[in-house]
Amino acid sequence: MKKFLKVMASEETDALFSNLEALLASPPSRRYVGWKFNAEVGEAGGWERKEEPETLPYRHEYVKAVREGDLVPADKETAKLCGVIWCPRQETTSKKKVEEEKLTFNT
Repeated sequence: MKKFLKVMASEETDALFSNLEALLASPPSRRYVGWKFNAEVGEAGGWERKEEPETLPYRHEYVKAVREGDLVPADKETAKLCGVIWCPRQETTSKKKVEEEKLTFNT
């Protein structure tokens, strides 16, 4: 049985992790996991986070990216395969929010 990972781009970092299947395809294309290109951002276009998870084949490179926090698991099965704790995206708290709350609390 072939394993698949459901992942999203992390909100903690702005890391652009290459979609290896697109990169190794013929002809290759530049795509990033969890990001979409928007031509209207900036002068030459830019990348925006996707709202929906991306399904990828199981590869050690993707597992490493999840473990390092560049990608986040979108379901419990992916978290288990990657050896990380799964927390639903809407319940996760970004570092920026935590810092803002500390500043608000201290003033």
